[in-house]
Amino acid sequence: MKYLLTIIILIGLISCKIDKYAVGTSKRYFNLKGPVKFVSNKTTPMLFDSNWVINIDSAILEETEYKNLFFNKNGIISRWEAYNMDSVRLQYHEYIYSNSVKLEMINIYKDEKLSEFVKDCNQRKSFLKTKTYENTSGKLTIVYKIIYDDYKVVKKIIHNKIDLSRQIINFEYDSSGNVIKMTRRSDYYMGDEILLYKYLGFDNFGNWTKRIFYDPDDYGNGSMTIRRILYE
Repeated sequence: MKYLLTIIILIGLISCKIDKYAVGTSKRYFNLKGPVKFVSNKTTPMLFDSNWVINIDSAILEETEYKNLFFNKNGIISRWEAYNMDSVRLQYHEYIYSNSVKLEMINIYKDEKLSEFVKDCNQRKSFLKTKTYENTSGKLTIVYKIIYDDYKVVKKIIHNKIDLSRQIINFEYDSSGNVIKMTRRSDYYMGDEILLYKYLGFDNFGNWTKRIFYDPDDYGNGSMTIRRILYE
């Protein structure tokens, strides 16, 4: 099992008309309603046909992953963590906030990559740029630019500085604010790659509790996510 390396990154926040902490870290970013304090997502890979019918026998249980999100009383993430089926922790992020800066403590795997985050925002729109470097050489490998509109991700632009490739990913949402379609254009593919989401269950606050993800162009590969939500 790999050892974890803790990197502490200090992020300068630029004054915005929207909540300076909320982009990417608040309940609004996750489209969560009500006094949410904890969310646990259980995601299992499986196959679907063109009518969204699940092939139960295709479920890859050993690749099931759990992602837990913890929110403070202001509705902002305090930490999140990911585990595999054997309860081995894969990632752990902890966030500490003050009036002027956000101190983000990130646990990542040794010999992999660390990230430096830069935020900028204007009116309802906000931009998050991430620069990713190799741990050992310090070489810049990937630059992400994520564009938000009213806290929702509308576009991701990914530049690979190693092979000079680029990906552009656009997101579409339903009237309730849940993502239903992701369109990816990449130097790796001919044309657009379309990924679809469908929601099968909701709780009394209107938060989804069961979702399936489906790639119609990849032999029906997808996943099912069961979400458990605890409230104050």
